[in-house]
Amino acid sequence: MEPNHTSGAVFDVNNPPMTSRLVKFLMLEHVRDNPLINAKNIIDHFRMEYGVLLKYYFAWSGKELAIKEIHGGDTLSYHQLVWFVDSLLKTNPGSHVALESDPITHKFERIFISFEACISGFKYCRPMVALDGTFLKGKFKGWLLSATAKNGNQGMQVFSQLFLCYIQVMNLDVF
Repeated sequence: MEPNHTSGAVFDVNNPPMTSRLVKFLMLEHVRDNPLINAKNIIDHFRMEYGVLLKYYFAWSGKELAIKEIHGGDTLSYHQLVWFVDSLLKTNPGSHVALESDPITHKFERIFISFEACISGFKYCRPMVALDGTFLKGKFKGWLLSATAKNGNQGMQVFSQLFLCYIQVMNLDVF
């Protein structure tokens, strides 16, 4: 048998093929311990621990798969909103929560939350309300709005939160 091969290499010993699922499997406990770990840290970990040059895409998507396995998918969270509303009302009596979904597709549209402590604290605030909001730019687009008022200590008190999904923003059917 001749030690030198002239055929093309099928497997590179210095850089074995990596997949996102393999990265997830190897990094699952690291992500569980530190959910804020970023793709660059994962690349460095693979270079130091395994001597492998990992591409950014595989590090990022492997971390996303690990987070999905640990916490469940994003869509699962929306399905748990009914349970969340029921639990919130049981543990915070006097709070006001309104959850709305499309009657046909049952897709989430908006949720309004105002805790009882914030509602009762509003009685002692100055009679001026400020509305502040931000755009949600992740996988699920929308707005997050907060209503605040100035309290007796010159501080701002949040008394309600409203999350609107992107569809409602486009229809302008907010209130």
